[in-house]
Amino acid sequence: MEGRVLFFDEKLGLALLRFGENGHIHPHAGANDTVVSCLDGHGLTRVGDDVAELHSGQIVYWPQGVEHALWTEDSTMTTLMCERPPAGSDEIYAG
Repeated sequence: MEGRVLFFDEKLGLALLRFGENGHIHPHAGANDTVVSCLDGHGLTRVGDDVAELHSGQIVYWPQGVEHALWTEDSTMTTLMCERPPAGSDEIYAG
């Protein structure tokens, strides 16, 4: 997986992620609310215990503190990841 941060400040983080075949983001719980938009190709996502396909034009929401993952198998995928502060917080956690 290849990623590039496009913009990041205390209110918003944007990153472009390109997945080759069998690319992945390992399962983890994030500190921020995140929306991932599939721009091209397709792959799979997991939010908690739910697994779903993610195709071009679709989005997935990863709530803060919920374990999630993103990966490809025999495909490629390009996504735009948007991180924002969770409810009740004024800033993105950048750690």
